Amino acid sequence: MFLIVPATFGTSASALHRHLGSEEPTVPSSVQGASKLALLAAKFLLATAFVVGLVSTFAAAGV
Repeated sequence: MFLIVPATFGTSASALHRHLGSEEPTVPSSVQGASKLALLAAKFLLATAFVVGLVSTFAAAGV
C-alpha cells in the first residue's frame, strides 16, 4: 500500500526518499531463527543423502 504525499507537504519528496533509502532493512528474529533451522535441516538431509548413496554404492559393489 502506497501513501501519496505532495512534495509541498512538510518536506520535499527527494528528502523523503533519501530518508527512506538510508535505513537498513531488518529481519525479525523469528525469521532469522527459521532460516538457520532450514539451513541446518538442508545440511542434515544432504549429509544423509551422501551417506545413503555411499552405502548403496558399496552394497551394489559387493564390498
